[in-house]
Amino acid sequence: AICAIYGMGISGTRAAMAVPFGGIALFILVSKSWKSFAFSTLAFIAVFSFFNFTTIGDGNQYIRKMRSAFRPSEDASYQVRVENRKKMKGLMDEKPIGYGIGLSKGAQYGPKEVMPYPPDSWLVAVWVETGIVGLMLYLLIHRSAFRLVFVVADVQDYEPTFERIAGRMALHECRILY
Repeated sequence: AICAIYGMGISGTRAAMAVPFGGIALFILVSKSWKSFAFSTLAFIAVFSFFNFTTIGDGNQYIRKMRSAFRPSEDASYQVRVENRKKMKGLMDEKPIGYGIGLSKGAQYGPKEVMPYPPDSWLVAVWVETGIVGLMLYLLIHRSAFRLVFVVADVQDYEPTFERIAGRMALHECRILY
C-alpha cells in the first residue's frame, strides 16, 4: 500500500488521485458492515480534507502534486491544457472526421497539416485523430462493451458483491485493451 501511495505521488496525474477515491467511494456504497462503512467514510473524509483544506506538507513535491488534483484553478499546467482544448475546439469545428490516425502527436508521417496543440489525454487524441464522428463511435463501442459485461452478469441470478463488480470491471478492461 505504501508503494502504491508513493507511485501515485510521483506520477503527478490527477487520475492517480481519482481512482483510489472512486474505489473507496464504491467500497463505502457496497459495504454491508457498519464498522467498515464508518471507518471507510471517516478515512475518505480525512484524506479528502487533508488534500483539499490544508497546506500541510506543501514543502514535499509529491504531496504538492497530489494536492493539485483538488485545486485545478491553482495548477498552471491544467490551465494551459484548458486553453489548448479551447483552441483545439475551434480547429476541430472544421474537421468532423479529424486530422487522421496518428496525426495528433506530430508530423512523423509528413502530412499536409497536423494539430498544432498536443493532446493531453487519450480521449483528446482520439477526438483529434478521428473527429467528433470517431469519438462518438469510440464511446459507443466502449459503452456497448461495458453494458455487455453487466448484462451477462444480470442473467446470472446472484447478488453482486464488491469482488464480483471489481472482477467484471477488470474483465471489461481486458476486453478493451486486447
